[in-house]
Amino acid sequence: LKCAERLVKFVSRNSYIMTAMYGAGFCTASKMAFFAILHNLRTVAAVTFLGDIIFRFGQLLVMSVSALLCWAYLSNEAEFGFGGENELTSFG
Repeated sequence: LKCAERLVKFVSRNSYIMTAMYGAGFCTASKMAFFAILHNLRTVAAVTFLGDIIFRFGQLLVMSVSALLCWAYLSNEAEFGFGGENELTSFG
């Protein structure tokens, strides 16, 4: 059921794009969008797959840079260092 819902959302989104591009009615645009996707299935799959990979790498990059900046700040701040007022330690 979830697969069918995602398919309808995907075709519906592309139908709106076809309606905007060609000025056709929604049903006609849906048919055009469906056949455009069907004829370019490999290309659509490749672009979707690569888009997901790039998105995940972007998430990892943002997370890594944030963690690195936080570590750099906390390790250079005397307040959080050894013997500091707010010393960070893994021991209680």
